[in-house]
Amino acid sequence: MNPINMNTTEANVTAENAMIPPPTAQATTANEAAGLVFPKIAEHFNAFWEKEAGMSEAPSIEILELLDDFWALTVGPLGSPESPTVFVASENQFRRYSKTKGIYEPISESTVTSAILGNLDLCAEFLPRRVQFASFLALKNRQRLKSVVDRARDLLSVSVDDDFFQDRKHLHLAFLNGTLQIDTGKFHAPDPGRPVKESLPLKYDPQAKCDIFLGSFLANILDADDIHLLQRYLSQVLEGINHSQTILVLTGDAGWGKSSLLKILGTMVGWRNVGIIREQIFRDEFELAHY
Repeated sequence: MNPINMNTTEANVTAENAMIPPPTAQATTANEAAGLVFPKIAEHFNAFWEKEAGMSEAPSIEILELLDDFWALTVGPLGSPESPTVFVASENQFRRYSKTKGIYEPISESTVTSAILGNLDLCAEFLPRRVQFASFLALKNRQRLKSVVDRARDLLSVSVDDDFFQDRKHLHLAFLNGTLQIDTGKFHAPDPGRPVKESLPLKYDPQAKCDIFLGSFLANILDADDIHLLQRYLSQVLEGINHSQTILVLTGDAGWGKSSLLKILGTMVGWRNVGIIREQIFRDEFELAHY
C-alpha cells in the first residue's frame, strides 16, 4: 500500500480526475464502481469488502462491509478537491472549504456524515446490476458511519502549528477576495489549496488609498512619530501576530478620536475578533487568559 499525503492540494488533485466518471464507464464489481467515482483514493484503498456468489448460485455480489479508510477520504482533498474537509486536532473540529466564502468553515460531525452518505449515493449510481443492492443499503446508515467519521479524524487531521492555514502565517493577510503575501506583493485568489480559517471582512484593492485616514483624521490628532508607531502596531493587529509582545495604550481627552480609531479598527478586523478586558477584574488570571 502506497503512503499518501493528506496535505496534497496541487494540480494533480482536481475535479476532473475525481467524482465525474466517463459516461461510458462500466463497473463489474462494487470496488470498481467506487474507483470510477473516486479514482485517486482507489489507487490506495478498496471501498468495500465484497463476496462473489458460489458456483452453484446465481451470479451476484454481496457487499459485506464498508472499508472505513476509503469512505473517510472521500470528503477530504483526494475525494472532494473543490470543497475538501479537514479535521483541526487542536480545535477538535471538522472544517470544510466554502467556495462562496473562500475559507474553511467549522462543520458538525452530522454534516460530515451527510457528506459521506451523499458519496455513497453517488457510488450507488455506478454499481453493476449483479450487486445485491439490499446488502449495500444495509450498510448505508448513520450508526455504521460513526466509525468512518472517527477514522476521518485521523486521516484528515491537520495542525495549526504546521502552517497548514495561510492566515496564521507570517506576512500573509487573508481578505474576502483572496490572500495577500506582504513581502512579495503577490495576491492569490481564494483556493482550497491555500487554506484559510477566517479572513478580514474587507476586499483587497491594490489601488485603494488612505488619504482621508492619514491626512484628515490622524494628522489632526497625532504627530508624525505617533502616526508611524500606530501604523506599525496596527500592522500586527491585522496580521494577528503580536511580534513586539507589547500592548498599545491610547490616552487623551474626550473627543480626540480614540473611539473613532477603535471603530475603524473593529470594522477592519471584524468585531467578532474584538474583546474587552473588564477593569474591575483586571488582575484575575482567568480574565487575562483570553488575551
